[in-house]
Amino acid sequence: MLLTPSCKKDKNPDPVINEYLVSHEKIASKTVLQSKALLGMAGDITGIDELISQIDYDVDIYKVSYNTSFKGSQIIATGLVTVPTNAGIIPILSFQNGTNVKHSKAPSVDPSNLLFQMLESVAGSGFMITLPDYIGSGSSSDMLHPYYYEEGITPSILDLIRAGKELAAEIEIQTSDDLYLMGYSEGGWATLQAMAQIENNLSNEFNLKATASGAGAYDLKFVNDYILTQETYLQPYYLPYVLLAYQSVEIITNSLSDVFNEPYFSAIPELFNGNFDGNEINAALTTSIADLLTDGYRNDLYTDPKFSDIVDALEDNSVNPWILKSPLALFHGDTDASVPFSTSELMKTELLEAGSQESMIELIPILGGDHAGSILPMGIEAMLWFLEIKN
Repeated sequence: MLLTPSCKKDKNPDPVINEYLVSHEKIASKTVLQSKALLGMAGDITGIDELISQIDYDVDIYKVSYNTSFKGSQIIATGLVTVPTNAGIIPILSFQNGTNVKHSKAPSVDPSNLLFQMLESVAGSGFMITLPDYIGSGSSSDMLHPYYYEEGITPSILDLIRAGKELAAEIEIQTSDDLYLMGYSEGGWATLQAMAQIENNLSNEFNLKATASGAGAYDLKFVNDYILTQETYLQPYYLPYVLLAYQSVEIITNSLSDVFNEPYFSAIPELFNGNFDGNEINAALTTSIADLLTDGYRNDLYTDPKFSDIVDALEDNSVNPWILKSPLALFHGDTDASVPFSTSELMKTELLEAGSQESMIELIPILGGDHAGSILPMGIEAMLWFLEIKN
C-alpha cells in the first residue's frame, strides 16, 4: 500500500519537515461498538466492564515509520500509533510490548493480534497510544533485536512518542504534554528504563503523569541467579537471546560455547533468525538447566574472569534505581516462575533505598497469576488507574 508522505501543506508553500516522523499509513479504524466488543473478549476479568464503559471514541490505527538512533547511527524504525477521533486534547500513552522473537509477530506487521487490537481499542477512552516494534523488528528486522540492552531500546520508545506528536499535528489532532507509560515483561523493564530517562533527563519535554510496569527482569543479575538455582526453567530461550544480543552490540566477547552445552550452542544462532517464536525455540532447547548451561557458567560465573563481561553487561543493563518524581505501579503475578515476583519486590526496595517516597510506588500482586496470564489483569487495572488520573 502507498505510504502517505510526512509533510502537510497549507497556505505556506513550504512543507512541514518532521524531525522524527518519516511516513504514516492508516491501516484500520474501529468504532466504539467494535472496541467494546473486542475488550469484552477479555472475559470476566475484574474491572473490564468499567473499562468498557469508558470507551467513548472511534479510533484510527496508523503504521508509522520514524527516525531513531542505534549505536550512534540514525535508522528508520516502525510501530503503531492509535488515535481517538473527536476526543479533544488527548494525552499520550506509550505501551512497551513483551518479548517477541518472530518477525511476523511485530506490532506493525501483525496489528490484528488480539492483544494489540485490545490495546488499540483502549485508545477509545481518550489516549493516543504508541506501540514500538523495537529495533530488530518491523523495518529494522535485518538486525538482531538488542534484547535487554538499554541503549538499544529506550531511544526507539521516546522517538516514537515524538513521531506520534508529529503525526497528530499532520492529521489535526491535538495532544497535550501529558504522558503515561505501560509495559509488560521485557516491556516492563523497557518502561522503567524509559521512565528513568524521562525523569532524570527529559522532564522539560515530557510531563510524565504515571507509569505501570509489569513483570520485568529489572535486575538482570538477580533474575539470572534465580534461573541458575532452578533444576528446570520453562523459558530457556530468554538466556541465549540475551547473550546473542550482547554479542551483537559488542559488549561481551564470550562465545556461545562458554555458556551453552552441545547440541544447543551450535543450534542457537539459527533459532534466532526471526522465523521462530519463543515456544518453537524452547522446543529446540531443553528446560534442564544442567543440560543447557555449562558447568563453568553455572558454578563459576562470579569467579572465572572469562565471564566478567557478562556479569558487567547484566549489571549495566539492569534498572538503576533513582528518586521517583511521578507515581509508579509495579504489577506482578505472584506465581510467576519465569520472572519471579521477588524481582518486583527488590525493585521497590531499591527505589525506596534510593530516596523515593513510599507514596510514589505501589507493588500490586496479581493473585494466582503466572507470567503469561497476568498481562490482561495488569493492563485493565493500570488503564483504570490512568483514567482516574486523566479525568
